[in-house]
Amino acid sequence: MNNPFNRQSKEVESHRGRWLALAVITILIVVAVIDHRWFIPLLILIPSIVLLITGSKWAHRQHIALSSAALNAPAPPDAPVTQKMRAFSRTHVMSIARIAAEITIVTLASMWVAENYFKDEPNRRLAGHEMQWITSSTYSAAMLLPRYGYIPLWQPNWELGKPLVEDPFSFILNPFASLPVFLLGGLRGIKVSAGIAVIIAGLGGWMLGYALGLRILGRILLAFLLIGKGGMLAMMREGYFQLASSQSYIAWVTAGLLLTIRGRKRWPIVLTALSFTLLFFSGNLYFTLPTAILMGFLILSHLLFHKDNAARAKSFKRLALAGALTMGLSAVLLLPVGLNFKQVGSHPDEGGAGTYADLGDVLRTYTQPVVDLHLTNEIVPTWSFFGYVYLGYVTPFWFLLLLFVALPPLIRWLYRPALRDEWRIWVVGLLLIAFFTLWGAGRLELIYEYFSPIRQWRYVGRILSMAAFWIAVLVAMRADSLWRVLLPAPSSERSRTTLRDLLRIAFATGFAAVCFYAGYHVMMESKDETRLEAINQPAAECLRWLRNQHPGEQLAVYREDFDLAWVYVENELRLPEIIEAPGVLPLENTIGHFRLPAVVLPPYSVPQRREYMGAAGYSIIPNSPRIFDSQPCAFRYTAGPVLSYAFSASIPDLEAVAANQFPVDLTTPITTVESHYDKIALRVTADDIDPLVVAVQEVSYPGWRVSVDGAPADLQVIAGLIGVTIPPDGAEHYVYFQYVPPLLIIGGTITIIAALLCISYLLRLDRFIPARWRNRPETIPPSET
Repeated sequence: MNNPFNRQSKEVESHRGRWLALAVITILIVVAVIDHRWFIPLLILIPSIVLLITGSKWAHRQHIALSSAALNAPAPPDAPVTQKMRAFSRTHVMSIARIAAEITIVTLASMWVAENYFKDEPNRRLAGHEMQWITSSTYSAAMLLPRYGYIPLWQPNWELGKPLVEDPFSFILNPFASLPVFLLGGLRGIKVSAGIAVIIAGLGGWMLGYALGLRILGRILLAFLLIGKGGMLAMMREGYFQLASSQSYIAWVTAGLLLTIRGRKRWPIVLTALSFTLLFFSGNLYFTLPTAILMGFLILSHLLFHKDNAARAKSFKRLALAGALTMGLSAVLLLPVGLNFKQVGSHPDEGGAGTYADLGDVLRTYTQPVVDLHLTNEIVPTWSFFGYVYLGYVTPFWFLLLLFVALPPLIRWLYRPALRDEWRIWVVGLLLIAFFTLWGAGRLELIYEYFSPIRQWRYVGRILSMAAFWIAVLVAMRADSLWRVLLPAPSSERSRTTLRDLLRIAFATGFAAVCFYAGYHVMMESKDETRLEAINQPAAECLRWLRNQHPGEQLAVYREDFDLAWVYVENELRLPEIIEAPGVLPLENTIGHFRLPAVVLPPYSVPQRREYMGAAGYSIIPNSPRIFDSQPCAFRYTAGPVLSYAFSASIPDLEAVAANQFPVDLTTPITTVESHYDKIALRVTADDIDPLVVAVQEVSYPGWRVSVDGAPADLQVIAGLIGVTIPPDGAEHYVYFQYVPPLLIIGGTITIIAALLCISYLLRLDRFIPARWRNRPETIPPSET
């Protein structure tokens, strides 16, 4: 029989417990405000709030005070409080609260590591010499969208132009990388995108732990290790944004693949397709091949050694569906890049199998943040510019000794496999660690010799990041296995907690603290890689001055480097040469046999090495700003004629030239030009006698169209540039070039259809399909009846 006085006392005690918890939370908030190291207090604060809300509501319904539950934790298993608390721990509400607390911890840890990226510092940017050039496509799109009301599909700033969206190095299609740039602007948006990539990597580690079946310690530890995995943030430090951010999706791809093979739910199939598509849309194809190799090994390990043929067939069908959805979602980029691969430029091939590194030094990079690497002809520390390639720090060496050497002999009798198909993960992980380590150390000579496409995977030390990924997975699995057996299993036969149980709890707690300290150490080392650098661009003033002197012109300015790429984009300038960058290869000529020189000398230059300008035919502009040792900063080309952005030439005159070099002196500049990136309009007067070719300095790439006086015309290619022929009628003609890539449009349509199919599949809309259209039941042949 219920006693109202007891119930009232329990409610009072419950209120006291809540007030006590609120007091603790208030103290944590004060500490977080006073102490600039807000990470640790918030790690305790957020989960405490989540557990307080869910626990208080449940306790109030069950007439149990939270403080009573805490004080009576060692009570016998048959006590009412103990039984109710165990029931609560298995409720759906508690499961959601526990997951929310874990995700909150991982998110806060990621934000703590990447806090420099989230600061609003307008005078600081991501470090790295190539950062501006690498991120210029999305920077340009974010600047042009409010200006024109749409995103142009062509970017003319670099050399002779290139596609803006379907460029393999563009990450406009990845919303996690591009949306912050569109919303916050280029400078701050790129930094926020880098921080989001760190968060995605951490949550991906947690998701992979869930897919592997790890418990809370293993899930959070794996997330911490992948947040701090040295290779990702080291590449971000050197300005290789796409190389770094693309790694954040590898854990998601692996988690989705494992759940697709092992499970029966639909969302892992879509997760696999979506995560691999985001990896493909990250603006660099470098880690797509290693990820595909990873997926292949996992699929083979789960399907080849499977005794249940029916289950294997179901897994194969799910994998086929995931593959089809991946192809469909990525079609907007896959289709134009794949079918136009002959026109997509490339880096020079890697010499041999890459830089030959000492294998012992490479192995030490996984367990030491700073290593002096013995390469072929030099010693390079991992903190240097080239050394970042080999930075794969993912776990302290002492932690490996603890997990694999010190603890097993002490608690060997406790260890037992606790995960589903654990041996498959271990075999694949060890094989891939060995394979990626040999690849990153330059030991795959035979593969590089006989399989030429792989030679585009240069700076092979970057592959060590994949080996570090698998080391993190195996370390987390090992720690989780030990954690499982250290905790005492609850038993209803014992009336009280024994000393043995208390010792095991103490040992497990200490072990968990050591694991999280190891993860914290890895994150702390990588946090140093997130430093920003001050913006110091004195030459930018000179470029802006040139733009102000020539408003509205298609202005090309020579510079030996691409360190001011954003300034070129902001001022709509053209940089005629990008050193060692994969440009766009033109279509074959339809008029003449000419070719343009490697660098079309522009009319102006803002050089870094002034002493060579005189020999190149440039003279100082006296009234230009004096910013370099009080000397004028800009130069003008005076040694001869300069090829105009838009020009015309007589076709018979061109055909009479035998040389391969394009005859600039035979061209006539066209000054009535209006260019809006992917739309170029000009007016030209035809000759009375000879047909003319009218061309602009944009490389001939599939997708360009031309019309003359509103009527479609045949696109011509002269010296690799787009052009059109004008008949000899002496009249004025209106010429209009437009870049409309058909493969991008077709691929985009396929991607939209695939996205709708994914949504329909997740919502199970196929249940509305009439039964007669679904799989028909198999009929038994008469001979078998």
